[in-house]
Formats: sequence, C-alpha cells, structure tokens
Amino acid sequence: MEDDGGRRRPWLALFLLGLALHAYAAYNSDLGLDAHVRLNVINDNSADGADAPWGSPRISGDASQPGASAFDGYIPPWNTSEFLMKTTAVLALVVVALLVSINSSQSTTYRLDLTWGALLLLSPVLMFSTSRGYDEASLALLMGLGVAGFGRKVSDERAQLRMHSVLMATSLLFVLGWKGFNILTCFSVWFAALALAEGWMAMIHRQSSPSSSWLVHPWKMGAFASACLFFGVFIVGLFSSSGTFSAIGERPVHFLVATVFALIDTVVLYLLLGCLLWPMVIRRWRSLSEVRGPVHTMLVVYIFTVLTGVVLYIAALWTFESSLWGVGLPETMIVLGNNGRYATLVLIPL
Repeated sequence: MEDDGGRRRPWLALFLLGLALHAYAAYNSDLGLDAHVRLNVINDNSADGADAPWGSPRISGDASQPGASAFDGYIPPWNTSEFLMKTTAVLALVVVALLVSINSSQSTTYRLDLTWGALLLLSPVLMFSTSRGYDEASLALLMGLGVAGFGRKVSDERAQLRMHSVLMATSLLFVLGWKGFNILTCFSVWFAALALAEGWMAMIHRQSSPSSSWLVHPWKMGAFASACLFFGVFIVGLFSSSGTFSAIGERPVHFLVATVFALIDTVVLYLLLGCLLWPMVIRRWRSLSEVRGPVHTMLVVYIFTVLTGVVLYIAALWTFESSLWGVGLPETMIVLGNNGRYATLVLIPL
C-alpha cells in the first residue's frame, strides 16, 4: 500500500498542477469566438429567447444576413459573464478528469488513479478549450452519460443491454440538442439508435452460438458501424439543399479529402497527441483485442460511431466554410484546424 501511495503522489501533484495551469490560462485568456457569441446572445434583452440581434454569424459574400436571427444551440442560463463561462468550463473538465480516474480495483470497490486525469488537465488542447470558455468538457460529460451503466458488474442480459442503448441514445440526443441541431434531427437519431440496438440484440439472441458471431466482435462491428454511418451521411448530404451537410452534394470530392484530414486531425493530433492519451489508449485497447461479447461490442460501436460522426461533421464544416469564404480547402483546414478538439467527446467512454 505504501508503494502504491508513493506511486500515486506524483500524479496527484501533476493533477493539482494542471488545475492551477487551467486557472492561470483562464484568467489570462480572452473568450473564444463561439463563447463570445454565446455570451452576447444570453445577455441581449432586445428580444425574447436566444436571438442574435446582429444577424446570423455565418458570412456569405461580403456581409452577414440582416436582421435578428435565432441562435442555434444551448447556452447554460448561468453563463452570463466571462468569469462564469470559464468557471463552468474548468469545473466541467475537473469532473471529467475525476471520472476517467475512477478504476475498479476489485469486483466490489473502486479506487482513484489520477494518471489519466492528470494527463487530461495537462493537455494543451483542453487548456485551450477551457481557458476560452468553450463547451468541450460539458459535452464530454453528456457523452459520458452513455456509459454510466458500465459499472462493476456488467452482463450480457438483454435488459442491461437495453439500458445501455437507452443511455447512449439519450447522450446523443443531448449533445445534438446542445450543438443546435433541430428537434426532429435529434429525436430521429435517438429513435434510430434505439431501433438499431434492438435489431442487433434480436439477431444475437436468435443465434445458437452468439459468442462466435461477428456481431459480438467489437472491432468488426465498430468498423462496420462507422462505414454505415459514413455512407449514410454521404448519401444524405448529396440530396441536402441547406445546412452544413449540403456542402457534400456541392463539393463531394472536397468533402472526401476533408474527411481524411479530419480523421488525422481529430484522432491523431488532438485526441492521442494533444490530449496526451496515446500511452493509455493503446495499452487499454490492446487488452481488448481478444475480447468478445455484446457489452464490449456495444461500447466500441458507441465510441467508433461518435468519433466517425465528429470526423464527418468537421469535414462537412470545412467544406461548407471553404465554399462560403471563397477560399481553398487547405487554407480553411488550417484556419479551422482546432475543430479537432471536438473529439474530446469520447474522453469518458475511452
């Protein structure tokens, strides 16, 4: 126990150092553009509701759209000042860091291993996000709701699998709503996730030897789910006439190129390197290479589909903004490269 305590003390010191650095960075940084817009929207009293009286922040040509426009997205009602926005961001990240530090040491007890939490607090990516009042940590907490049922005792019983599917679908619903997707899209995704999960569970339980099926192979199902999501989004984008994903139909080749770079930007640059997680993730996921079963498959599919959705959204956003600004895709990807921080959604499920 003494050796274990001695091993944990340096990580506790690094955890506290990271917290101090976040406080220092928040004190000395200005709000980010998105946070600045949200702050002005919530403090505007010229109209009821979350309206942007200056018009849409989307620039098309030489000017934004005239007149007030509704603000898409959720703004916490207490975020009425720069201090409160930054405080919310930092506190949310501290909660995320503590949650990822909880490990099950035995079948009935938990212990706090601050290694991963300290790495997150020392991450320059998350320091950039919280010091500018961005929502990444809060969104990571919402996405973590999807794995709230993965406690000490997990089983392959259908009732527990259904509970996981409801939590995961609800997490997606909350995150999409926070980001400003319309209510029809949010509930369509929620219903589709539940329907697909029910169909998957029904197929598993109909098989005579489900443990040997590819349906409970985490990596195969994760890759399959990601591929299905990619083709689904691509087809929908081809026929969309408005919104960010309409850029897919207008510039499909640009979107495909942007997807490759968005994958590198999110998973490699921001998640593995920027969040300092590559040693932890590689070790943890390598141990899962031979694992089979519905529970592990559901977790891997959840992570894969969320990451794929983030990559596709960023690729569509880059393509869309490139068209609006009238500049090349490479320049747009450089300017908006920090969108890769959206991959922090999966910090808790990882």
